[in-house]
Amino acid sequence: MYLEYSTYERNLMSEYIFLFDLDATITKVEILPEIARKINKEEEMRELTERAMQGEIPFEHSLRDRVEVLKHIPVSEVAKMIEETRVNEKMVEFIRENAERCYIVTGDLDVWISGFMEKLGMKDHCLCTHATVLDDRIVSIDQVMDKKK
Repeated sequence: MYLEYSTYERNLMSEYIFLFDLDATITKVEILPEIARKINKEEEMRELTERAMQGEIPFEHSLRDRVEVLKHIPVSEVAKMIEETRVNEKMVEFIRENAERCYIVTGDLDVWISGFMEKLGMKDHCLCTHATVLDDRIVSIDQVMDKKK
């Protein structure tokens, strides 16, 4: 997909703020399931995700459970996996060209995605879930970013 805009369209777009989901929008994959796959926890992650999507459990509960599945992995390892995640290049190009008007909204943890956000130039334009880390391990989830709220 190649995006090309006329001068009129560019001027019109300059009035907007753009919100992007991180998973499977900026990245080409859903991040948490991809990490779970790498550590052979894919089925457990899929079950938790499906239960939330079907409304069986609230998003926050599902997120906390999914983080629980992954929290034994050092934060630095997860961050490295995320930084290596394939991205939608055209989307990233658009974001970089319009960085002052773009924001990323994701349930992913700040401690996992901060390096990735910095690489995108979106460090200060990211709304995400916040966690506390001690000795490279997640010890608590302090604030959940629920996009529906």
